[in-house]
Order: sequence, then structure tokens, then C-alpha cells
Amino acid sequence: MFFSCTSLTGLDLSNFNTENVISMGCMFDSCSSLTSLNLSSFNTSNVTNMSEMFDGCSSLTSLNLSNFNTANVNNMQYMFCNCSRLTSLNLYNFDMSSILTVHGGKYQMCSGLASISGACAITCSTAVQTELQSGTDLVNSRITWYTH
Repeated sequence: MFFSCTSLTGLDLSNFNTENVISMGCMFDSCSSLTSLNLSSFNTSNVTNMSEMFDGCSSLTSLNLSNFNTANVNNMQYMFCNCSRLTSLNLYNFDMSSILTVHGGKYQMCSGLASISGACAITCSTAVQTELQSGTDLVNSRITWYTH
């Protein structure tokens, strides 16, 4: 939808109706100048694909996805790839139980990511947990892992 909008610096999508959206793949891919993004009203309960959703958002420093319902998402491949300035990510209660693997690293090239906030409870498979923990330098002390 906003793919490769390289001059876009901010978006307030608080009035966006996403109730019937199934794929958010590449939605903000290559929005390299994007510094702020309000996704607080996104209804993601029907979404199955979030692959490369924020790939290349190299100017984003923080992202709050605490309202995302990810129970039906089965693809998060490269979701935050090349988000080199992302330092804070709120994934409070992300449910990744439908994902078997993140195929190549959900956080690949997030060199600045220092914290996943919100005292996260992440539900995922053991394989996904291993990939997430090995793919970053994150201190996992604030993450509660629930595996199935």
C-alpha cells in the first residue's frame, strides 16, 4: 500500500479501517524516511501475512504494535528487516503460535534494537523462540516465552 514511499516521513493511520485486511505484507516496505507511525487502531485479527511489513523502514526508531492481534498470522518473514535505527519495539502479547519458523530472521539487520518492551508474552513454537533469541542481541529478561 505504501511500498517504496521513500519521501514519506510520518503517517497517522488511526482512522484506517483494516477489519477485512488479510495481507499486510510489504505494507510499509522501503519507506526509508518514515520516522513516525501510528497504528494504534489497526484491526489485525484477520491478517495472515505480515512478511516484510516494515522492511527497509530504516528511519523508524520505535514502534508500538501492542494492539496487534497476530493469532492468525502465519508469515512474519523479514518483518523488521533493515530497520537499522529501530531501538524500541513493543510487541506486548504477540501471538506467534501459527508460525513454524520466521525464515531468515524477523529482526535481521535491526542493529540498533535494544529492547522489546511491554514485558512481552510471546506465544510461539520452540523453533521460532530459538530463531528470535539467536537472531538478535536482545536481553530476553523481559520476555515470557510460551511454547506450544
